[in-house]
Amino acid sequence: MIFKRGNLWHYKLQVDGRLYRGSTKQTGKKKAEQYEQVLIGRIKDGDTIQVKDKSPFLREYLDTFAEYTLARNGMADKTKEYYKAGIDFLRTQPIADVRIHMIRTSDIETISFPKDYSGSTINRVYRTLKRALNLAVEKDLIHKCPKIK
Repeated sequence: MIFKRGNLWHYKLQVDGRLYRGSTKQTGKKKAEQYEQVLIGRIKDGDTIQVKDKSPFLREYLDTFAEYTLARNGMADKTKEYYKAGIDFLRTQPIADVRIHMIRTSDIETISFPKDYSGSTINRVYRTLKRALNLAVEKDLIHKCPKIK
């Protein structure tokens, strides 16, 4: 079965009890149907089709983001400390147990801060989350970063 999502056609098919989903990377319906038929033939012939893994949980992805920030040469040491503090705080929140492709603006609004946190500290956490999710977009782990106010 093919269906349109945005400008592109996607496939969802089941062969020998295994589900395959993905993009045909085609904008025309006829070419998408041809792609689907070729894909079914390849699967039946025994070719292995790369199935994209689910995106990581935010807690796991923050480890990757921490490594990225520490490895940056052009970043000031104070900036690295700000990111580290933001990462450490985000790990303690319930949002850390959500897969990054499922994070929505409403999830971000559920982050709870202690009463003694200043506005700049709160903004640091939001800035860290926004930068981490934008990096996930750059690495094609998610399609779009949610709005963070």
